[in-house]
Amino acid sequence: MPGKRVTTIEGLPAIWAEEKGLSAADTGKTLHPVEQAWIDEQVPQCGYCQRGMMSAAVELLAKNSNPTVAQIKDAFTNKPPRP
Repeated sequence: MPGKRVTTIEGLPAIWAEEKGLSAADTGKTLHPVEQAWIDEQVPQCGYCQRGMMSAAVELLAKNSNPTVAQIKDAFTNKPPRP
C-alpha cells in the first residue's frame, strides 16, 4: 500500500537505531530490545512463529510502552485482519 511502512524482523535494529539516533555504523552492531529480550529470556519458538511474535511485541510497545497483561494478551490474540 502506498505510504505504508513494512518492517521485517531484519529491520528491527534499524527502527531502534532511528528512534535512538544511533549512527549507521552502530545500527549493524545493535539489536532491538525485543530481540535482546528474546535472547536473554531464551524464549522457545520456531523460526516462523518467533518472527511474528517479535513483530507483534514491537508494534504493541510502539503504541503503548507500558501495557497491562490484558492489553498484551489482546495484542497477541485479537489481531484485526489486514486489508
